[in-house]
Amino acid sequence: MKKNEMDSLAEAIASGITSTQIYGAYNEVHCAENEDALALGISSWESAEADELLDRIGDDRFYDRPYSCLTQDDRAELSALLNSNAGRRAQQDKLLEDCQFYMRELSDIELDRPCIIYAGMAYTPFDGHYKRMVK
Repeated sequence: MKKNEMDSLAEAIASGITSTQIYGAYNEVHCAENEDALALGISSWESAEADELLDRIGDDRFYDRPYSCLTQDDRAELSALLNSNAGRRAQQDKLLEDCQFYMRELSDIELDRPCIIYAGMAYTPFDGHYKRMVK
């Protein structure tokens, strides 16, 4: 698959994740599934990924903080930060980069376009499902 086709499919995956909000909304702040850590934004980035997103936004007040230590005011402030112009832009950029990574990983698998887009939206390289699918 050519790079421009892979980039086009990565954009379609990112658009699908954003428009369906299958992992969350821009202002999403919740507890990670398997640990007491933050899960943030349209892709529910957790732990180090959440910290990277905060770094992209330019705000480190919530770095490496357990979810249980956030007050209701902290969660509201973090939600507003994620939903700001800078927060949305950082999430869009990070999501597209993640999707480009997914495309590189998926390019070795013989799938048609709808299947690639679904696989990119449904399986991330950070969960066990994706690893089982690629093997």
